[in-house]
Amino acid sequence: MHRPFCALAVFASLWMIAVAGDDPAVPAAALAKKLANTPTLSEFSLKPLAAAPDDVRKEFFQTLGQTKISEGNRVIICLNALKKDTNEDVRLAAATSLANLKSNKSAMKALSDLLADRSLPIRKLACENLIGVRGDPTLGPRFSKMMYDPSSDLRQASVRALGKLNDRTQVPAILAAYKKFKSAGDDDAAYGEALANLGEDAVSLEIARVCLKSRNHPTRIAAANILECNSSMKVIPVIMENLVLELHRTTTLDPKQPNWDVVYVTMCSELIRRTGTNFTNDAVGWCRWWDGVRVKYNAPAPAFDAAIVGRWMDSYRKMGPSKLRE
Repeated sequence: MHRPFCALAVFASLWMIAVAGDDPAVPAAALAKKLANTPTLSEFSLKPLAAAPDDVRKEFFQTLGQTKISEGNRVIICLNALKKDTNEDVRLAAATSLANLKSNKSAMKALSDLLADRSLPIRKLACENLIGVRGDPTLGPRFSKMMYDPSSDLRQASVRALGKLNDRTQVPAILAAYKKFKSAGDDDAAYGEALANLGEDAVSLEIARVCLKSRNHPTRIAAANILECNSSMKVIPVIMENLVLELHRTTTLDPKQPNWDVVYVTMCSELIRRTGTNFTNDAVGWCRWWDGVRVKYNAPAPAFDAAIVGRWMDSYRKMGPSKLRE
């Protein structure tokens, strides 16, 4: 009696998918409802999902987090698709659903296994979603291996992940990868942040010096993060070398955007913290102070006269500067 009944259920599910029209959300929701009412999943209960069209399966995984399917069953369904589905978009959607289960240990373990997946987008997604995850001793060696992947994006993601592991033994591995792949440009920012996070000062500061010259605002934000984490007092001349230029660049940005002036604010905040002197965000005051102390840092005179810097400061103040972290 059970076998004909189950076969009829599968047929009904497939028929529903066939008549649902062009909107994949309808059959995907129907599949989710059916699986939510199936406490114990089996190969057979997943057959209607496996038999659904590609767009329906993709929609199913994209909306899986909004369903009433239990967390444990979501992991099982995602793993089944990642193992057996032949459509890479569907597999990526399943991996994304898996990555959203941050508090589920089984999901995070499965996500770490995806670091060796055959698909580059899935490996990259897994790496990016494991950034900041700690407690798994296998992640360090896995990320270290990925720093030599042919994909630049994946190398960058793995470097960022290593920098968040709070494991200073990874510094030599990051330095070795940086030596091999350094660009003397924007792509080096991830190495600098990772090294600074793990307590390395010399190389990370040199990377920050280069990245502060970038026209790319996110790259300069990364450089500001390096300065903030770097413990060396050599940060001071690097800041003063770039403070006025960053002020000028900041006045060209949109103050309605998040983090629009975070680089300049970080520079001023770090000067206050490290020197015990407080000229708030006033570049004119900082340049005047620098002219009196720069000799001991063996640094050149400021490149801009006070009148120009004053005009840029006036523009910046009218834009509504963010609060300094004093």
